[in-house]
Amino acid sequence: MMSVTRSPLARSRALAAALIACAGMLAGCSAGSTVADHLPTALGGLPEGSPQRPTTPSAYPAVHDMPPARPTTVLTD
Repeated sequence: MMSVTRSPLARSRALAAALIACAGMLAGCSAGSTVADHLPTALGGLPEGSPQRPTTPSAYPAVHDMPPARPTTVLTD
């Protein structure tokens, strides 16, 4: 009867394969936004006539700025 435990070589190979797979998935996530720019349209790239990507990113909106003070006008008389 054979033992169910794995040999150290098989365990290290499985760990190396898992690390390589995780590294590949992380690398794929980081380049996801620009991959479509370089693919032909037939392979799922951007269609012909689509606008070019801006060279500089747009400014971040000022979401934390406080609005100016409101006038203290009486609404009812």
